[in-house]
Amino acid sequence: MATRRPTLRAELAAAADRLRAVDSPDLAAAVDTVLAPNGWAALRATDTTADEGMGPSMSILIDKALKEEIEARAKSVGNVLNHDVNEGLARYLAGSFTPRPQGKARWGTGSENVTLSVRPKKSLRDQVKARGEKPSTLAKEYLLFKYEVGHYAPGHAGEEQRPRGAVRNPQMPRDLRDRVRAAQQAAGNTVTDDVEEGLAAYLDGTFTPEAPVWTAEQLGDMVNIKMNPNDDLYEQATTKGKDAKLRPAQVALAYLLHKYGIGPAS
Repeated sequence: MATRRPTLRAELAAAADRLRAVDSPDLAAAVDTVLAPNGWAALRATDTTADEGMGPSMSILIDKALKEEIEARAKSVGNVLNHDVNEGLARYLAGSFTPRPQGKARWGTGSENVTLSVRPKKSLRDQVKARGEKPSTLAKEYLLFKYEVGHYAPGHAGEEQRPRGAVRNPQMPRDLRDRVRAAQQAAGNTVTDDVEEGLAAYLDGTFTPEAPVWTAEQLGDMVNIKMNPNDDLYEQATTKGKDAKLRPAQVALAYLLHKYGIGPAS
């Protein structure tokens, strides 16, 4: 279909000539790229709102309340989350968006995580991966930032910081350890942060654990899972668990399985 502005190509060519005249060859070359045969395709590839070229589904593990808030805010302004994620990945690659470290979770702030599915462009995902970043984690951070929720909410002062404690290496079945690690990687979480969250929830009564029981088969393939939760938090859990004969390591493992919906004998 012919453009409704028949002089557009001539105007762009003149713009390229003017840019070269003022010693801006890079900008002139960009205009030339658009004017070249099929140049529109190169331009369209940079459009973060275009549905064409969307990649396969990508799952973001996110707090349920935050997911609902993001979806509601996006809907209220007529935004599409796929486009928002493309925008965020593109801004990160361009250096105009840097995720804010969340800090460690406050004591007793266990939450329900759910999946948010989006379909960002594969080319953007691949470029983010090439920089050593996880696209799903970066996408979650940008959505929180764009809609000012979670640790990007106005007035959010950051989470309470606790010094790391001694390294501890409780054992759990290899198959469960690997599943926990995979779930944490998908969510952008760490073992120690999850364990501190679980111990804190145990101390304030919002999490009531049962010591995990392993099957005979699982006991034949036990491995360490390294963590270094805050020493004071660990000692408080030790004191609370004396009567119930529940060790902090058992609380920690029970919480990891609980948080990611993994059964001890599954």
